[in-house]
Amino acid sequence: MLKNEAIKKRKMVNNILKIFILSGLVVLLFDNKSFSLTTIELKEKVWVNTDRIFLEDIANLSDTVLDKIYIGKSPLPGRERYITQDYVRLRILQAKIKEGDFQLTGAKRVNLVTASQKLDMEELTNIVKNYLLKVIKTNQRLEIKPIASNENIILPVGKVEFGLGTIDSQNLKRQLYLPVDIKVDGFRYRTVRMGFEIRRFANVLIAVKPLDRFHVLTPLDVRFEEKEITCLNPAPLEEIISKRLKIPVLAGKILTYDLIETPPLIKRGDIVTIKMEGEFLIVGTKGVAKEDGRLGDKIRVENRGSKKIIIGIVEDNETVVVK
Repeated sequence: MLKNEAIKKRKMVNNILKIFILSGLVVLLFDNKSFSLTTIELKEKVWVNTDRIFLEDIANLSDTVLDKIYIGKSPLPGRERYITQDYVRLRILQAKIKEGDFQLTGAKRVNLVTASQKLDMEELTNIVKNYLLKVIKTNQRLEIKPIASNENIILPVGKVEFGLGTIDSQNLKRQLYLPVDIKVDGFRYRTVRMGFEIRRFANVLIAVKPLDRFHVLTPLDVRFEEKEITCLNPAPLEEIISKRLKIPVLAGKILTYDLIETPPLIKRGDIVTIKMEGEFLIVGTKGVAKEDGRLGDKIRVENRGSKKIIIGIVEDNETVVVK
């Protein structure tokens, strides 16, 4: 009888111990779950400076276990985007984090704005203008005027530097577009084309009075004056004197290479000597020039005796050589 009672008491104690052990395990499991639960409090508005957004950028976290979960790309500088709580939850789950291991609180959506700065176009224009004045090698006076642009350029936050392209200063046109690399913190962000109107001025020779076609120029016909020579090719004094005009010109006209020519040594209708050269014999006869000819030109000449038209080379102002 006493033995049975002892057995019953022993079983009762064992059962009580089992209950305590199970209760302890339940408490332990509950405590572990509470310890591993990460609270994520989303912010209402966030300013970022980087291209990639992580969970730590847009939320306050109770621990650092989830801070490096990738959320997405930042908007362009000066732009904004919204990230909803549901989207954040999806990104966390995609990172293999269980639903029960985190708790989302705070804003229902995050307003994400990329920090930016506006490019000072006036500063850039002055930099490029001074660069052009430095690299254009000329004794001429230059006027450089920017071609207006309404473009607003928004850049990321950082140190802004410029890389300027090269130009051919020997073949300048009235309008020049120079590529400029815009760098932020040493990295090229974008390239813009800066437009400028370039006007060139120099002391050049002009006609002092109206001059007719075929007029042979003398020092009395010209004088120096500062004129705009953009897109022109003015001739110097030594190239003008004793040349003749191809077309009539008005007083004040800049004398350029395309307006002048060397006068012919022989004119149409002139009586010339036709010199026919053979291997051992040179024969001369008279002829009539049928067209104008400069030194070395081939012209048609009529033999006065035979009336035959032959081709000869102008040797001087009265001789045509036939070989």
